[in-house]
Amino acid sequence: MANETQGIRKHEIILLLVNERPRDWKSQVEHYIASIPKSSFYLFDLVSSLCNQYCYSFATHNTLMEIEYLIKMGLAKHELGRNWPGLESIRKISNKVLPKRQVEDSDNTD
Repeated sequence: MANETQGIRKHEIILLLVNERPRDWKSQVEHYIASIPKSSFYLFDLVSSLCNQYCYSFATHNTLMEIEYLIKMGLAKHELGRNWPGLESIRKISNKVLPKRQVEDSDNTD
């Protein structure tokens, strides 16, 4: 990731990290969010991908919290224009922006 210089390739790698979530993926995504412009297609596409993962992914509670944090970080960057939005900025983003989880009811075995 660090060696990639082309924007679209770097973006595709980040989307792959979001989908696969290997070790240290959150840190890589944070740095990427900090490196891209606040009103860019890349930021929009990344936040959309994170929202899809939040909505449909099989993930642990901790992973969902990481995804939620990154969604809010991306939105805080867009809204406030800070390169690396801090916790105060991220806390200002309402939970209402998070998509509804789309999971099957495990009690329904019909």
